[in-house]
Amino acid sequence: MKKTACLIALILSFMMLFSISRKQAMDKWITIISEQDAQIKLSKLEEFHIEYGDQNDQMTQLIYSHLVGTSYQLTKYDKTIEYGEKALVALPNIDDQEKIKIYLALANSYYVTRKDLGQSYDYANLLIKLAKSIQDTIKGTNFKLAFIAPALRLQAKILFENLEKISESFDKAFESLAIDQSNNSINLIFGLIREALRLDRVDEAAAAYEKISSLKPDVELAKVIGYIYIKKGDDTRAMDFLKASYRVQKSAKIAYDLGILYNKIQDIDNAIKYFAESFVLYERVGNDPDNMAKAQNVLLHLYVNVKMKDVANQEERDKGYEDILAAARMAIEETNL
Repeated sequence: MKKTACLIALILSFMMLFSISRKQAMDKWITIISEQDAQIKLSKLEEFHIEYGDQNDQMTQLIYSHLVGTSYQLTKYDKTIEYGEKALVALPNIDDQEKIKIYLALANSYYVTRKDLGQSYDYANLLIKLAKSIQDTIKGTNFKLAFIAPALRLQAKILFENLEKISESFDKAFESLAIDQSNNSINLIFGLIREALRLDRVDEAAAAYEKISSLKPDVELAKVIGYIYIKKGDDTRAMDFLKASYRVQKSAKIAYDLGILYNKIQDIDNAIKYFAESFVLYERVGNDPDNMAKAQNVLLHLYVNVKMKDVANQEERDKGYEDILAAARMAIEETNL
């Protein structure tokens, strides 16, 4: 009986000690997560983690969640990787909504540190797969916007570093844009286009620009692509992009160059149209008399010696020339409305 009573008393003592220890741990935890200074919070979390250990319970999950999140917030990416990897090993059954945050932190940290782009890409894949699963099971969630689109943008940047996968990179970027229609996705695509042009991957850049131009036309980018195609001798593609730029913003130089391109293919009416608009635009600015005279001289040559060469009536010729200039002025006015 005496032994039984002692055993019961011992068990009760352990239970009380455990209860007190647990309460102290919880009080300490509340103090830690209430800390406003992220650096102090991280130090306290690390101390608490050493003290508490990996017990594969809810508290361990909370500790790792805050260790990863706080390290990531402080841009301590090496620590983010360390704690993120440990969390996935220590907590194989971690809650999906916590796991997805760890995947995101790991994917970005591996990318930023350049430690392992393959790991970064793989974690982005795991992130996308898990986010789709959660999206399908929890209605009303925005996991596509919060996780899938950013992961796709990250994969696009990783793929772009391999010249053989530039097209795949653009595919990922456009997939992200289809999900969120955000400036982040749009700006990424324009950034990739400019980098592709720098690498002389003009066709990939041009194809991507054509896909996005309906959403956000970029006058300068279209012009750059157009002039690159001129240098490459592809006049048809050059005209497509110079016209795309010109439609949004009238430019005397682009009008002149379009006139040259149309003249090359002996489309005299369009050549005259663009030389006329170039002349009118130079005339309006009034600070480039040499180029204004050049545009007018070419215009007059094509009009007098080609288009109207068989017309003897001077009055008819004069009226036709005035009509061309009037049409050019109207076309420019319509753009400025």
